[in-house]
Amino acid sequence: MPRSCTEIRLPLLLGLLLLTALTATGRETEPDASPVSRLELRTIEADVSPSVDVTLPSGNIALESSRFFANLGFTLGIGYNFLDNRISAQVGFFYPLGLFVPELVFFDSVDFESTVKPQVSFDEVSLIPSERYVSRQRGGEARLWFRPNLQWRIGPSFKVAEVFQGSLSAGEVIEDALFYTARLSASLDTITSTDLLEDVFAGVEASSSLDWRFRNRLDRPTELDHISLLAIYSGLWRDLAVETRIQTAYPLKVWDNDREVFYSLGGVDTVRGFKPATIHAYRYALGSLDIRPALFRRFRIPLRVRKTRGQIHRFRLLFLADVAATQASTDLQSDIAWHAGAGAGLSLVLSGERGNHIRTRFFAAWPLEPHPAPIFYWQTSLFSLADRI
Repeated sequence: MPRSCTEIRLPLLLGLLLLTALTATGRETEPDASPVSRLELRTIEADVSPSVDVTLPSGNIALESSRFFANLGFTLGIGYNFLDNRISAQVGFFYPLGLFVPELVFFDSVDFESTVKPQVSFDEVSLIPSERYVSRQRGGEARLWFRPNLQWRIGPSFKVAEVFQGSLSAGEVIEDALFYTARLSASLDTITSTDLLEDVFAGVEASSSLDWRFRNRLDRPTELDHISLLAIYSGLWRDLAVETRIQTAYPLKVWDNDREVFYSLGGVDTVRGFKPATIHAYRYALGSLDIRPALFRRFRIPLRVRKTRGQIHRFRLLFLADVAATQASTDLQSDIAWHAGAGAGLSLVLSGERGNHIRTRFFAAWPLEPHPAPIFYWQTSLFSLADRI
């Protein structure tokens, strides 16, 4: 179970991030050097890599990086939850060949401290407590993308995953099998930015996929799932940014009701105001709204650590709301459970002198239910910008 975030030494972590932004990305200057100049971004294609995200109280740390060696592309993603003791890693390789982009991805994830095991009985999703429960998933996926332009991406993929789940306290193996997934997906991304530091974007991100899943053999299908996402970014003007997201996931056909997959919601990435993985469903629809008006637009706080300079700027208010409709049964006529959360907070950017920045968001979110208790979030992203005009 997640431990209280009071156990985390926040001042120490904040200090380390501050020192990283100023010393690792800044440059040494003479004592009488002029103050750091303003960073004015034009309409550019920005290379945001590497990026590091830290989120509390969930305890998630994520690292993403993308690089090219000649025409060979390389991607790396690492995730670690230091409260719930979960770790995941993904390595990918892709090679553009005109309109087609073949890609090969390898992944591995381990959860050492889950305290529940999934079970579907009479079409109802339930979680059975387990004192010590381990879950592991590893495998690879081959993809072939057709890209008629930089915005569209369409193609099939085939994934092989070895899944193990077991209760260590009871010595019980819950799942030990190979799962094959044939996927057909399409995505559209028209999002552009005139100022990445300002969090001002405009455009549409849309994706849809069909997952046909098999257990152990290709003649033993378990389910056919559909997952879709629609995100609309509206940079109405530089002083106001609006982001709307709608996401759905549901099975079109289920052959095996004892399937391993179900959906868990809650936390900073889904329904804010609820603890992570506390909402479980067979299908769901999720809508989210973020409104970020600019605050103190010309206000800047200069910083200096020894001979290294930086500044705190780009202050914004944050207003958010999430609504999820879920069903815990394969029956489309079953009851719908509603879960909603809302909150507000503040975001700011800490910039060094060599294109590296830290964006930090502090906000609180409440579940819209009787006797709500707020959850306070601290979300920090460390990223680099390389202009490709």
